[in-house]
Amino acid sequence: MIVNNSFQDALDVEPIVKVEKGRYLKLSEPVKIAKITRDDRIIYNVMVQASPKLRTGEAVFSVRLKEGRGNGTEEETFTVKTVGGDK
Repeated sequence: MIVNNSFQDALDVEPIVKVEKGRYLKLSEPVKIAKITRDDRIIYNVMVQASPKLRTGEAVFSVRLKEGRGNGTEEETFTVKTVGGDK
C-alpha cells in the first residue's frame, strides 16, 4: 500500500520494483501514479511471472518510490519463497 505522509500532494509517482536475487522471474511494467494526496491509500500490484526453469528457494525483491519533484523513499527489500519444478 502506498500512503502519502507529506503535507503536499505527491506528483508523478513511479514505483520501482526490482528482482535483487532470483532467476527466471519477470516483473510487469511499472505504471506511474499521477497524483497521491494525503488522504489517498493506493494499492499497487506488480505481476510476477516465473519461467518453468524457476527453482525452489527464495527470491529477493526491492521496492522504492520516485516522485516527479525529486522526492522519493528509501529502498526496502523483502524475500518470498519460490516453488519450482526442480528435478
